[in-house]
Amino acid sequence: MIHLLTNLNEYISTQFQAHCALAPFWAEMLGRASLIGKQKSPRGGVVRCRYIKHKNQVELAGLSVTVATGIFQRPMDFYYTTK
Repeated sequence: MIHLLTNLNEYISTQFQAHCALAPFWAEMLGRASLIGKQKSPRGGVVRCRYIKHKNQVELAGLSVTVATGIFQRPMDFYYTTK
């Protein structure tokens, strides 16, 4: 495993988007499919990345915390619109 250190903001969606973008680049540069990204912030974090070249996909794994839960519902008139 290769440890990648980046100075990314702590915002979670930014972190994962950045790792999805950086993993293919570094996988090609280093000739490896599996990488580890470390978040350098007060809370810290580790993201395991695996680049699947033939599918052009990045798999991410790591620990997470649930910050919100809920159910999304559409209004009934969404289903019964008249023209």
